[in-house]
Amino acid sequence: MITDSDFGEAYYSTVNYVDFLKRGDRYKRLAADINDLLKKIGLNKGPVLDFGCAVGFVVEAMENEGYEDVSGVDISEWALNQCREKGLDVRNTVDWDKEYGLTFALDVLEHMNLDQVNDFLFGLKSETLVFRMPICAEAGEDYVLDCSRQDPTHQIRMTRDEWEDIFNRSGYYCVDLNLPTIYCSDGVYSGLAIRRD
Repeated sequence: MITDSDFGEAYYSTVNYVDFLKRGDRYKRLAADINDLLKKIGLNKGPVLDFGCAVGFVVEAMENEGYEDVSGVDISEWALNQCREKGLDVRNTVDWDKEYGLTFALDVLEHMNLDQVNDFLFGLKSETLVFRMPICAEAGEDYVLDCSRQDPTHQIRMTRDEWEDIFNRSGYYCVDLNLPTIYCSDGVYSGLAIRRD
């Protein structure tokens, strides 16, 4: 079972996150790209939740994009302490009663087991979800990308179609993201999951 202790400082500076702690500018650009797209399609609504917020790059970036109610959730106490030192609104559990306009789940769902993913997606009250996760080419295979195979905290290995099926069953429909900073590839599924009315 994956726990808080699996995501200490060493995790963010090793495994496939060798330079993660230096990626703040990358997440600022990603947030700007996402916000520009959401404005065009009328989905740029808060409150914003970053599920799996790590050290708060997306939380900070979305605040810089003008969102007033932005919070983060993570199981890593080390990462949450980094966020708190910056004055960010973070906690270790989701406020299940709150309705979010936008939720980010970037490189996080694959760290959960299938029951946890289903509980999260069925319990979350969010109009739009921005997601990214590593994928397998065929059901039952390992990840396409070697860096994804090397992370010992990855629990779920599924194809794009399998992920899309989970989102669909949870009441969302999926739209691919293909922006300069976040896009689909042979080994990565990136998209918007939009709640059906």
